[in-house]
Amino acid sequence: MRLGKACAALLMLIVFGAGTVLALPLVLIAIAVYALTGSAWCEEYVGFRGKSFDQVCNAYWCGGHPKETISSHAGRWIASGLPLPLWVRVVRAVTDVFERDHCVKAIEEPFRGLPL
Repeated sequence: MRLGKACAALLMLIVFGAGTVLALPLVLIAIAVYALTGSAWCEEYVGFRGKSFDQVCNAYWCGGHPKETISSHAGRWIASGLPLPLWVRVVRAVTDVFERDHCVKAIEEPFRGLPL
């Protein structure tokens, strides 16, 4: 049973990893096309893939819920008053360039008040 689960996990890692690596150039091209043309289709394409990548990174790298964005998770850390991990400080610094207090504003309702 353990060997079967381990093999399934390895297969998923290979398939999803390859899919991510192959999708990255397409997303970069879509970003460039959107920047040059303002294409609504490219904006939607990049938006969906960007949010899903955001959620995957939150779950994998930041230990958050897989349906929550990194900004929302960082905002919950900031609102908690606990000492901030390095990743939260980095996310806050980067997002504050575009929108002041973005992380706290980005806390998603289903996750408000959940333990970190």
